[in-house]
Amino acid sequence: MKLILTLSLICTRFYSVEMLQCFNCTDAACTNSSLVTCPALNERCLTATRTIKGPDNTTVVLKMCSPSSICVTPLNTEVTVSGNLGIIRASSNQLCCNTNGCNNETLSAPSSLANGRQCTSYSSFQGFVHNSTVACLGVEDQCLSFSGNVLGSINYMVNLQGCTSTNVCNYIDQLLPSRYINFVQFTCNTAPLPVTVTKAHNTACSIRLSLVPLLLGLTISKLI
Repeated sequence: MKLILTLSLICTRFYSVEMLQCFNCTDAACTNSSLVTCPALNERCLTATRTIKGPDNTTVVLKMCSPSSICVTPLNTEVTVSGNLGIIRASSNQLCCNTNGCNNETLSAPSSLANGRQCTSYSSFQGFVHNSTVACLGVEDQCLSFSGNVLGSINYMVNLQGCTSTNVCNYIDQLLPSRYINFVQFTCNTAPLPVTVTKAHNTACSIRLSLVPLLLGLTISKLI
């Protein structure tokens, strides 16, 4: 009986030492945070500042324990993840780490400055269709094309095209599969930069060349 009790105490102490501790927001705006002990399956600390631009513009600060399946970006490195469909844009500055209290820093909001690249913006779901060209912002340097079935009480097909960051394209395989979405296609292509005409031989030539960025965007959207 004493042996069992001793082993239990040893295991308990070992377990408590090994558990990661991360800062966790104590209010919606994350003006205050406290150090908490993470559940066993959460091996990462996460700090992130996320913005959503669309019908409602919101900025959210997050500090929390996270499973490694969510924190797929390199440890101890601040990265920006972004997706821009024109009608709505979601972006995040985030940092994942794995030492006690390493997520105490509050990160700045992601850049929303246009970078000169552009992609076709297309959204189609439940009878809604949006089709235009979107200017890529911040680190967005890829044109994405996505289609999949959204699973829920009512299943429906979604088709999306727009700008995204390279890391979304790199990490998408690690984020699949999802119990909420049955992915059919997800492809990326480098977003084209506009062609600047410095010297035109005639007006007709200038007009034709000014259409190059748009044609490149439309061509890429058909290929991906």
